[in-house]
Amino acid sequence: MDSQVLEMSKNVTVIIGLRAYLMSRDKWKEGIEPIAKESVPFGIYAVEKGGRIHMLNEHCKSMTELKRKKREYSATGYKVYTNETI
Repeated sequence: MDSQVLEMSKNVTVIIGLRAYLMSRDKWKEGIEPIAKESVPFGIYAVEKGGRIHMLNEHCKSMTELKRKKREYSATGYKVYTNETI
């Protein structure tokens, strides 16, 4: 594989509201994800598909509601980032 293609595969586009940011996956994991996870104590804080991570702020009231929402996103091909700490 071309080195430029490998470098691009390490990058993700993070969409926060109406803005999009291109960053490395490491920067997402170390910088943005912990903040997002902290802001949603019980719910879905992001979904990922095709190298794009959409930041969400979906709070859930029960484990049943969280599982239902997670299944809905997963059914459309998204990887779902949740925080299940009560």
